[in-house]
Amino acid sequence: MEREAGIQALRSGLASCEAALGKTHLDTVPLRHRLAHAVRAAQRFDEAIPLFESNVRICERVFGYDHLITLRRRSSWANCHYAAGHFSEAVRLFGEILRDRERVLGAGHPDTQHSRGSLANASREAARGPAA
Repeated sequence: MEREAGIQALRSGLASCEAALGKTHLDTVPLRHRLAHAVRAAQRFDEAIPLFESNVRICERVFGYDHLITLRRRSSWANCHYAAGHFSEAVRLFGEILRDRERVLGAGHPDTQHSRGSLANASREAARGPAA
């Protein structure tokens, strides 16, 4: 009950912020991200994935494809696919993120190392195939 109230409060806040400032405003982007995480925590992946994806697309337009914020939002989107059991999509996204982080941040950056581990985990799960 408390979780649902929090989600509704975030949803309402996001709607107000979008109406007042627009979908791409710098105050709107983190609100959408928090809502996506709250919905993901409730394991409502069919709702969370489009929220994460929308935020990624907006960040790409506002900050640029290679910006640290965009890369982190892309990672959250991939993690949601992983949590939902969409391992093939998670592998695809984590692979793209790893390549971009290596290019932008370097192979030794902690975010790059994290992406390498996420890709390995998703690849392992994808290789296992569907659960019986």
